[in-house]
This record gives sequence, C-alpha cells and structure tokens, in this order.
Amino acid sequence: MPPFTFPPMHDFPPFFTLQPNPESRARQIQLWSELITRYCEDKQNLYIEPQEWLVRGELFSNEKIKRSVSPQLLNAIFDELARQGRLEWVDSTPSSSSPAGAANRARAVIWYRTPDEWAVKMHEWCRATSKVGQVCTLGDFKESEAFQPLDSFAALRCYEAAKRLGRADYFVRGGEAAVKFMP
Repeated sequence: MPPFTFPPMHDFPPFFTLQPNPESRARQIQLWSELITRYCEDKQNLYIEPQEWLVRGELFSNEKIKRSVSPQLLNAIFDELARQGRLEWVDSTPSSSSPAGAANRARAVIWYRTPDEWAVKMHEWCRATSKVGQVCTLGDFKESEAFQPLDSFAALRCYEAAKRLGRADYFVRGGEAAVKFMP
C-alpha cells in the first residue's frame, strides 16, 4: 500500500494550533475531521487510540515543521467528529486523573463510513452474492475485501443501523451477532 498523501495544509504550522477566531477554528476543525476520516479509510483502520497516535503517529504531528496537535485541538476535533456521528468512544471510562465527570478517551471508532453507510454496503453485498434472506455473520462479510476493517463491535453497530433502516433484522447467539437482510 502506498504511503498516505497528506494535503498541503498539513505542512502549514497554524493548522496544528487551535485557532482563536471562531470562523477559522470551525474551518480548521472541519479540515482536520475530513483528514482523519480520509486517513483512516486509506489505512483501513477503524480504530484510533489518540494518546498512542500523538506519540507515534504521522497524522497528528509533522516532523518537517516540528508541530504536533495540542490536546485542546484534538478534543475539539474529536467532539466535532462525534457530533457528526463519525466517532464513537469505545473506552470512555471515568479516569482518576480527569476532572469529575470527565472520561478517559482511550480508544474510539472512526466511522469513515457511518454505520448506516456500512449497512447499505452490506445489503448491496448480500444482493450481489444472493445472500438476501440468509443469516450472515461477520465471517461471511469478511469474504469481501470491503469489510475487512470491521470487527464484532463495529459489525454490531452496522447491524443495528440496518435494522433501524428497515433493511434487516439481527440477533446475538452465543456471543456472536448475525444479520438477515430483507429483499
């Protein structure tokens, strides 16, 4: 897989500093949100561990210009991604080092495709493979390269979305979720 091509703004030092002007900040956070989702899609990576990525990752820092994203900017970006339905905290347990009521944001799903979008894609795959009306598990979907990034947590969210959209029914047996898409 070729390396990810960062947009030119990734080389612009103010991009890494939370902007004080509300309009500039809104645009900055929008651009970061788009960059994160594109990066995760390119890398086929649904999960992000912010603290680890801050230390080792190329996404939140740029050695060429000696800049890294500040925690305040990162929190603003993640709050916006969550508001858009593009981020879901998987590990958001209360932390003893956080202020009262704050959560330890250790791991999150980056929905570069929302669960609704994944559900539609699953339904299309079932139609294309003549599996509509059959019970399918994550293993069945993993036959396709398109669904490789999904794990059981993400698949369950997609099955829930498919049910909410009226396209499928799902159930959990023996700890494994399965889905049955309707015609």
